[in-house]
Amino acid sequence: MSATVKGGILIGTMCAGWTLIMGFTGWLKDPKLMYAFYLVILIQIGVMIWALRQTATAGKTYGGQVWAGTLMSAIGGVILFFTSLPFCFSGLPSSL
Repeated sequence: MSATVKGGILIGTMCAGWTLIMGFTGWLKDPKLMYAFYLVILIQIGVMIWALRQTATAGKTYGGQVWAGTLMSAIGGVILFFTSLPFCFSGLPSSL
């Protein structure tokens, strides 16, 4: 599996996991803890740096790096979309 696909899956699963933790524990509704949701930004940046360093050592050019980063974000976005569906059916968003 390429570093791009690994990075995308890692971004999606880690961000989805943190989002589910924030939602089902109720931290999303607590004004004191709501800032913790922004950890997903640090997760995305950290995984992106890790994966792009791997693709750089594989010899990708600048355009290849841009494409790899875009593809990683797209893969992560698809995973996040499907893992956020429990919020649609749990009634949690309507209680916010």
